[in-house]
Amino acid sequence: MSERNSEGKSVVGLDEKLRRLKAIFFDVDGVLTDGKIYLGQREDVKAYCTKDGFGILVAGAAGLEVFLVTGRSSASVTRRAGELGVKAFQNVEDKLVCLRTVCAKAGFTLDDVAFVGDDLNDLNAMKEVGVSFAVADAACEITTIADFTTSKNGGEGAAREVIEMILRSQGKWEETVREFLS
Repeated sequence: MSERNSEGKSVVGLDEKLRRLKAIFFDVDGVLTDGKIYLGQREDVKAYCTKDGFGILVAGAAGLEVFLVTGRSSASVTRRAGELGVKAFQNVEDKLVCLRTVCAKAGFTLDDVAFVGDDLNDLNAMKEVGVSFAVADAACEITTIADFTTSKNGGEGAAREVIEMILRSQGKWEETVREFLS
């Protein structure tokens, strides 16, 4: 259990928190995508950044568990999660409840995980996790409470930036990339 201040937030430094992380949850729309949704006759169309995808693959290879959590449901999210080998939780009304459930099943505490969000429906989850990240173009309520705000917008490499930051802090980035590419 980590030491907490009067608001319940951990007082451990960011670098130490990053080293402790075992899993990361990403919101989808506005984090892994630019937030635009193109509605077709048969399915929604979303654009995903390949750099983010590569980062997620490297995270998995380094032993960092990755989950997608979204309030919407889309065949493209199912497909992208499958391509990346991660679990996606869709139609999630309360992301904090979802995180608690996943953590309990996986044997993690909320302090063991990070959450990357961009909008108000991410707020409660972000307040409770070990490390919260906001993408650069997130709502001001999100950037205000985030432990770290990326330099990249959602859908433009923000997820990769977060993953690289975590794995570099854990001393795993260079070795995992080298092994991944060999």
